[in-house]
Amino acid sequence: MRTRAVVIVGLTALAAASNAAAQNREAAAVERLSRASSGPISVYRNPTTRVPYFVTGRIPVSRFSASRSSAGHGGDFWRAYGALFGVSDVAGELSLRRTATDEYGVTHLRYDQRYRGLEVVGRQLLLHLRGDAVIAANGHFADAIELETAPTVSDTGAAFAASGGIPVRGARSPVGTPMLVVHVNGLDLAR
Repeated sequence: MRTRAVVIVGLTALAAASNAAAQNREAAAVERLSRASSGPISVYRNPTTRVPYFVTGRIPVSRFSASRSSAGHGGDFWRAYGALFGVSDVAGELSLRRTATDEYGVTHLRYDQRYRGLEVVGRQLLLHLRGDAVIAANGHFADAIELETAPTVSDTGAAFAASGGIPVRGARSPVGTPMLVVHVNGLDLAR
């Protein structure tokens, strides 16, 4: 059995003041989005955390972007309204993974979350455009991550720890190179 080693970065505490500031940025983003939309918007939130995970509406691209490309529209959208999901630094926190247009003419842009250049595992945002308007944005973004990103174990130590955590029969041999990433648990705590 082959395993792939992943080093997980340690967690530090988050301040309550940053949560209040994030809520203010989010409320301002909802207000800007409502004013820009050519119709009503809907914001769906996690019932426990109250964090938005899905937004629908019809926001004309001309209200936030002068770009001629869907990738440019996406970057401009997140700069204008990303605070709704917790995004504060588009260039540093989002990396466009893929752009695809489906059979209905909807263009989907998928972004990976990054923290200090590291992948935040399982955290992505999606933007959906039809014609000249954004029709939806959704996903999960872990905001207010504050942690040290220097590895605390060697590549060899990470490979050994990862292979020991997987029950197998027979010999084990790690595959690939260990990778330093940020993991966010179900309570939105990064480590």
